[in-house]
Amino acid sequence: MNYRIEELIRFIIPGLYIAAILGIIAVCSNWESIMGTNGIAIINFIGSTSGIILLLIPFIGFLLGYMVEVMMSIIEHAFYFFGGRRSSKDILQGFIFKGFNPYTLNKRKDIAKYLGITDSCLTNEKCGEALQKAKQLIDKGNVQGFYYSSIFARNIFGSQLIVTVSLYMSSMGCTWKWLSIVASLLFLAYWIHMNHVYVKYVFAEYGKTLS
Repeated sequence: MNYRIEELIRFIIPGLYIAAILGIIAVCSNWESIMGTNGIAIINFIGSTSGIILLLIPFIGFLLGYMVEVMMSIIEHAFYFFGGRRSSKDILQGFIFKGFNPYTLNKRKDIAKYLGITDSCLTNEKCGEALQKAKQLIDKGNVQGFYYSSIFARNIFGSQLIVTVSLYMSSMGCTWKWLSIVASLLFLAYWIHMNHVYVKYVFAEYGKTLS
């Protein structure tokens, strides 16, 4: 299987993020027992196997990251399946909320028209179909960077979600748990933003084919 560097990054970094944070949680939650009678033995074991551990780190990161990718892909598809608002609808209708449009698309009405979208059929389903049609008619290489950024943001949010759940199952203090919730919300907002940016540039590339 031939993986691009962007694909490896979108797997490995979210996976390593989980491994690092959960490792810190495990150590902090069991600090007394770790530094007790078995503390020296544990430290010696880590020191004697450090080379193997370093070799395993990328593999562990990739494995965990791949699991996050699968989990978030299922969550995203379920969100849309049950009627969650699509970024393509926000872009094609020209606003997210009334009077709020941070993702201005040139020739928006022309693009919507040629994709078969009118004000009367501006639905989640139709806008999703329009996005798929636009993807088939553009050079995907021109938007690939935005695609990988969107997927990476989604997977980082998924990693933080797992961290937050793990924190609430641990003995860590409430401060850390609330900070984790805030981090989850920030990562969610970043994913939503990057997804809108990616969809906008897909439609922008399609708009170039109309001129």
